[in-house]
Amino acid sequence: MSKTKHYVQCALSRSTGETQGKMMFSWIPEKYAVKGKYLKLKDRESGEWVDGWLVIECWSKETADRVEARERDYLSQRSVSDI
Repeated sequence: MSKTKHYVQCALSRSTGETQGKMMFSWIPEKYAVKGKYLKLKDRESGEWVDGWLVIECWSKETADRVEARERDYLSQRSVSDI
């Protein structure tokens, strides 16, 4: 029996001290996808770990292979859309 790693699509929010906080949607490992849990995530641009991301909702679950194969699809979306 193989152990397949799964990811769960989640909505995350973080208070920034401004009038509006930040919100994002991300595929995160299943063991961290718990509604109400606070996470520390690595910032893509700076490479620093940022604390205080709250999991506010969890949806679909997919295997790691499928999520990783589709992770860059958003880069070609604009070329096939009508925008």
